[in-house]
Amino acid sequence: DLDFIIVSLRTIPTNLEGIRRFLDVFRNGLVVPLQKEGKERVVKLLDLENLENNEFAVTNQFKLEGSKGSIRADIVLLVNGIPLVLIECKNPTEEKVDWTDAYRQIKRYEGEAPEIFKYVQFSMASDGMKTYHFPNGFSEESKDFLSVWKDPYPFKTEEFKDDIFKITIHGLLSKPNLLDLIENFTFIRKEKDKSTKIMTRYMQFRASNRIFQRVINT
Repeated sequence: DLDFIIVSLRTIPTNLEGIRRFLDVFRNGLVVPLQKEGKERVVKLLDLENLENNEFAVTNQFKLEGSKGSIRADIVLLVNGIPLVLIECKNPTEEKVDWTDAYRQIKRYEGEAPEIFKYVQFSMASDGMKTYHFPNGFSEESKDFLSVWKDPYPFKTEEFKDDIFKITIHGLLSKPNLLDLIENFTFIRKEKDKSTKIMTRYMQFRASNRIFQRVINT
């Protein structure tokens, strides 16, 4: 049964349709034909209601042999062993290097190891001074939806002052926000004959959750 789950995840195609498939499994689980019981069961990869039932891991220098080359990402965030976020950082003290170099490196990773980016739902490029994130959707370089996360919601902005890197870490990557963003705010959008991957901005994320809580509490 475990082999069936692993093979099902590994054989997801490395394209937008594959990302759509993974997001469906992420949200709704995977239908598994249990051999011993002789019946089907929906198996959830993550517990989206009780976050502490999941295992969160942060890696340093994540190595992967891709189909077209090898990569070594600075940081990869995994939940229950599934890589969901990739982060590339550049040293702010180097004059000729900035976040754009980190972004271009991520785009190179997409080409050399596309297998990981059907699971990685968004990436971050940072030089310590500027930090941008974007949903990975196999887009051409410069055509990604680059954004700055300026709100540590539900934390207080005063705790981090104007440190965008810290605000991004707490607002974008805190356990509840991370899983909420992927479950409810990341989609494959189709317009006419073109599909693109989109992800909410911080204003929409905060407003939608506040509206939701207001409705629940009334």
